[in-house]
Amino acid sequence: MSIDKRMASSPLSRKPKNIKHYNQRLVLSLLRNLETMTASEISERINLSVTSVTKILALLQKHELVKAMGKGSSTEEGGKKPELYALNDTHKYLIAVHSGIGYIDCVLYDLKCVLINKLSNKYRNQASYENCMEDIALAVKELVRSSGLVPEDIYGVVAGFDGIVDSDNGLLLFPIHNTAWGRNLAVVEKLKELMPEYYKISINNGSRLSGYAEFLKHPDYKEENVMVIISGSFTGGCVLDHGKLVEGANGLVGEFGHITVVPDKATEKCACGNYGCFETMVSPKAMIRYAGEIKDEYQDSQLLKNGDKLNYSGIFKASNEGDAFACKIMDRMISYFVMLIRNMILIYNPRVIVLQGIYNQAGDYFLNKLQREIHSLPFFKIEKEFTLVYSDISLNHGCFTGGALYLADQYFNEAELFINQDQQ
Repeated sequence: MSIDKRMASSPLSRKPKNIKHYNQRLVLSLLRNLETMTASEISERINLSVTSVTKILALLQKHELVKAMGKGSSTEEGGKKPELYALNDTHKYLIAVHSGIGYIDCVLYDLKCVLINKLSNKYRNQASYENCMEDIALAVKELVRSSGLVPEDIYGVVAGFDGIVDSDNGLLLFPIHNTAWGRNLAVVEKLKELMPEYYKISINNGSRLSGYAEFLKHPDYKEENVMVIISGSFTGGCVLDHGKLVEGANGLVGEFGHITVVPDKATEKCACGNYGCFETMVSPKAMIRYAGEIKDEYQDSQLLKNGDKLNYSGIFKASNEGDAFACKIMDRMISYFVMLIRNMILIYNPRVIVLQGIYNQAGDYFLNKLQREIHSLPFFKIEKEFTLVYSDISLNHGCFTGGALYLADQYFNEAELFINQDQQ
């Protein structure tokens, strides 16, 4: 979708309460998506006079949100070269943190979500909640200091955690991989106590932030109902409803990995305490376990002849080459994805379903058969079907990129940024 269409269909196109603030947001929205623009180009895109656009640009420059970039090229007819303008992407910086199993990753971004610096530290004592919160605060401070910045340069810090997160109230209700911490933890309150010099501190589920990262390369998704499924050793996801994260009353929305797809206690016990969870049935470990159960039937498979240790990437590759053993393994994984996605269609009715994680490397066999199987029942054959796509977001950077974008969107939507021109 073109930027023209995005602008025309965006929430900004609805009747604004304050037309001047609305126009300022329009200009900033364009500059967030493009490198440079002239006043004339902006005027043409948002149907506002060049004079009005020039006044807005002057105001935004005064408040250091926009910067002049020199002269552009003259028109074919010649004449004065126009001034180029760009977003001042270093006016403020954003910090995204991921609290993993035994480690902290802390990443610095500019306002265009370009990575500036990164720091990775191990927790000193994984079992101690107090120590881990101190480690996060120390990592943030070290990252800022090593980047030559001061706290006033940072707009906000967002931390992604595994487990159930109530982001509205700043609570980590259940840290699924760090259960020794306890429950109902006031993480934001604690981090503000440890980092009082930082203006905005928030938390969210890491998978939800990773799903939010899809908006960076696909801003048109903000006009749709989108579901993101993240799968690997651990599984999660999120629901994005017209640009908003759907979290539910207690932050449980998106915990797709803990939906039961095999109600059988003979299966592996999940970290949530249940059996037959989607997470445990589609993990690399589950894939290899199932391969071991059926390998005697496929001794002619190239996967077994090579003598190499089986791994998910090899199974993906072989399935796309038509290897019967690999295809059988993938068919089992596909059956679990079908169960999950059909249920999600009934609950959320998404227009787009995005696959993040290891399965976005699975290739055509997996994606094409999954699409066919989902629609194999008459009930799921509808005129406007959803789009099922692989993500192009790196598994290792989704949480950080999404966290940075989440902060950037908050930054550009804050009312205090838009000064009433009548007061200038």
